[in-house]
Amino acid sequence: MKNKLNPLIPTLTAKNILLMKKAHQIVSLAAIMLLVAACGGKPTGLAQKQAELKQKQAELTALRASIATLKEEIAQMDTTQREVEQTLVTVTSITNGNFSHFVEVSGTVKSRRNVSMGAESSGTITKVLVKEGDRVKKGQLLVQIDAEVLRRNIAEVKTRLELATTLYERQKRLWDQNVGTEVQFLQAQNNKESLERNLAALNAQLLLAKSTAPFNGRVDKVFVNEGETAMPGMPLLRVVSLDKMYIEADLAETYIGKFNVGQNALVYYPSLQAEAKSKLEAVSRVVDANNRTFTVEVGIGKQANKLRPNQLVVVKIKDFEKEEATAVPTNLIQRDNKGDFVYVVEGDKAVKKHIDRGITYKDMTLVQEGLTGQEQLIDEGAREVVNGMNIKVVQSTL
Repeated sequence: MKNKLNPLIPTLTAKNILLMKKAHQIVSLAAIMLLVAACGGKPTGLAQKQAELKQKQAELTALRASIATLKEEIAQMDTTQREVEQTLVTVTSITNGNFSHFVEVSGTVKSRRNVSMGAESSGTITKVLVKEGDRVKKGQLLVQIDAEVLRRNIAEVKTRLELATTLYERQKRLWDQNVGTEVQFLQAQNNKESLERNLAALNAQLLLAKSTAPFNGRVDKVFVNEGETAMPGMPLLRVVSLDKMYIEADLAETYIGKFNVGQNALVYYPSLQAEAKSKLEAVSRVVDANNRTFTVEVGIGKQANKLRPNQLVVVKIKDFEKEEATAVPTNLIQRDNKGDFVYVVEGDKAVKKHIDRGITYKDMTLVQEGLTGQEQLIDEGAREVVNGMNIKVVQSTL
């Protein structure tokens, strides 16, 4: 018998309708129980709520498996299911070939030459010689802090040093002629050397009043203006170079030992809508005590000129690969009391095939055992059929 409104849809028997209503009532009852359990109790801690949710999900999974088993048993006992009527389904092919699994984590673009330069001496800022966006070369003067007092001190010390040097040279000539005492010679020598050290220290302080570029790069930010008073440690400007950038990402400690330097990786740049091949350049051997992760560094590749420090990226690192593999869409895998299974087409029948499932990546699951790879999987209609049911393929996605 066919439905008069749509001849492709088989007419449901009264018994089929009763069975469907009972299954619907069981699922509805399970949903109500979950809702009551979630809303009726007193507020508890997060860990307890998570444990309760996990338990209820396990119960729901077991209930669905029982329903699937009951449907199959009823279909075998119900003679009406053996009529000529066929259930309409679509089929899809099994994926054979290379199967890879990637660990996906968020990463951040970093630069090994991204420095915030601070003042090393106190004084009034007399010159800011660059602006944001300017290119600078290593050693180029960027900011000048007033050092007039230091220059005067240096001039005074130089004058005293000239006199001390003259006295030392005269005392040394006398000492070489055995004239005078050793104490007089040593005093002259000490006075001269002390002033030399004092002059060197003042010259070093004078250099600290000048902020110069530590490398070739670009001024990213200027924090001060001329006339402001600088203090040691106060930020003056930030200089960035895009020559030595890398990507930093954090992985959970469960992946320790699975990744090594030189391992292939894929980097996806959301802002550029681009993906590039790369490699791991460093793998940390220390686990962060706060978030239980370890850090990996990934190379930038050809996108360096388009990236900026602190830009977000997605890093994909391959942790599993099988060349000759069989994989099926994850949504087609069902479960009964015996384990995981899929429905395949054999002639005009739906046949249940139990499988040993492996790792899942995105929407595909690796099948370890149970399939040859040549079967036709039932796609649409897989939740309505039972083992041995008559079927008719109305569309194929092979």
